[in-house]
Amino acid sequence: MQADIDRLTSTSWDYATAFGPLMNHSLVGAVLNETLRLYSVIPVLAKTTLDTPQPIRLDGHTHTIAPNTVILINTSAVHRNPAVWRSRPVNIAAGAPSALGDFDPEQWLERDAEGGTRVKTPVEGSYLAFSDGGRGCLGKVFGQAELCAFVARLFKDFTVELKVDDLDVGDEAPLKREKWGKKRKEVERDMSANVEFYMSLRLATQIPVRFVRRGKETFADLEEW
Repeated sequence: MQADIDRLTSTSWDYATAFGPLMNHSLVGAVLNETLRLYSVIPVLAKTTLDTPQPIRLDGHTHTIAPNTVILINTSAVHRNPAVWRSRPVNIAAGAPSALGDFDPEQWLERDAEGGTRVKTPVEGSYLAFSDGGRGCLGKVFGQAELCAFVARLFKDFTVELKVDDLDVGDEAPLKREKWGKKRKEVERDMSANVEFYMSLRLATQIPVRFVRRGKETFADLEEW
């Protein structure tokens, strides 16, 4: 993602030339979309048929929803539909994480006609981070631009890494990897099990991370896990 930020912001930071490429042709857009897929701001959307019956088609069959019926759409379930989104097997008995374990921004990327990279348009109805249709969020583009600018500006100069309290500057790579791996497992559990809903999803615990200057990362020498 940082490489994409460097490439796409080398000459300009203005909205017209930076936002479109960052949001639609880089890992910045993919990471933002994937984050909102797994950690939706609103996990349930409330809709209603008002005074008119609403026919819907499902698997080739027509179903009619009665007038004045409140419909609750479970966005968390929609965003994890295995027919659309990739997911990793979850070992419930072992307490394996789900949301964080499925984090996979690359599934949003595809090659465009010129051989470059672009962010996919999701299957209709499969991604409701800003709701959808005629009553979709009016602030969608503003919210995307705000997030995109924040992430690009922050990660242009900083890297986020786990804060491992018992790490010693003299630790060799194997011990450093062991301590980092242990902390990562704790954080994975927290970011799946300790999420609460207060009109929006939010973590119910603190995650020990810190921002460090690029090139000064503590764990950059470890093999990717």
